[in-house]
Amino acid sequence: MNRIGFLDTTLRDGELSPDFSPSAAERLRIARALEDAGVDVIELASTADDEERFADSKRIAGRLQRSTVCCIAPIGDAELEKACAFLDGLPRPRIHLYLDARSIRALEADADLREQTFASMVAIIGRARRELAEVEFSPQDATRTDSRTLAKILRVALDAGATVVNISDTTGTATPREIASLFDSLSASLEDSREANWSLHGHNHRGRAADNALAALQRGVVQIEGTINGVGPAGGNTNLIDVAAMIKADERLQGGLEHIDLRRLRKIGSLAGLRGFL
Repeated sequence: MNRIGFLDTTLRDGELSPDFSPSAAERLRIARALEDAGVDVIELASTADDEERFADSKRIAGRLQRSTVCCIAPIGDAELEKACAFLDGLPRPRIHLYLDARSIRALEADADLREQTFASMVAIIGRARRELAEVEFSPQDATRTDSRTLAKILRVALDAGATVVNISDTTGTATPREIASLFDSLSASLEDSREANWSLHGHNHRGRAADNALAALQRGVVQIEGTINGVGPAGGNTNLIDVAAMIKADERLQGGLEHIDLRRLRKIGSLAGLRGFL
């Protein structure tokens, strides 16, 4: 079984929950605990963060050595520069670039705008790839995007140098069957592209996020994105603790998560800032 990577976004997407506001000290404790549990990638910052929060995340990033530290940013020159400044000097940096849902809907309707958007993606992803070894790309609200449009967007991202391509179930509406079908379709559409490292970012509005993660893994996905206890806005994110337990109990996936300490992962939920989500 191939290694399954976990990207934890508790300290980024998770903090969009109105009920989860850890202090700077709690954020550092959680980040260190995630690293100790073997989490592969810790998404700490967004270029949309205010200066105080951005600086706090930078201080925390400087205390991590083993986990990859990730900063998320929309496709854009200024955002790329801000993210690269955040990641500068870190031992294991990753930028996570995304194309927002509004831009995707617009390019579906306008051929000229589509070409402009694709040209911008090529330029930004290419620049990021020259600066960093790890470049993740996400089309927002991917599960509700026309599959042909989605395949075109991902082809551009891969050819431009993205090393991870992530499918986002932004509204948490997809079912496991739909997730499996989508990855089958994308694999067929992109079979002449270089091998992709596929990822899934799910939300739990309808209680299916963990099952969707398992369906994606069974279709060759190598990274699952989520949070501790599923903390996050609206219906919450994929609960990485649940997914880890399900993987370790699934004979088809056993061996892919040996680097994750499930006991330590569960203990993170008892940290001060996460007590309310136990």
